[in-house]
Amino acid sequence: MGFGWKYYFGREENKINLINFLNSLLEGEHVIADLHYANVEEDGEHSSERKVVFDLRCIGDGGEHFLVG
Repeated sequence: MGFGWKYYFGREENKINLINFLNSLLEGEHVIADLHYANVEEDGEHSSERKVVFDLRCIGDGGEHFLVG
């Protein structure tokens, strides 16, 4: 995420605004009920695969967990 984006949306006091924004983008595919900020890195299974960084761990309204990077 860019600095301005992370500065505003990456703060706990603005979490509900981020949830509302992401829910508007997802348009019913998923409905985020809560999210947790994290800096989670996941490597590929092989050294030739790229690394992925996820910043948000989301909890859907049905209790499912998914990542938004």
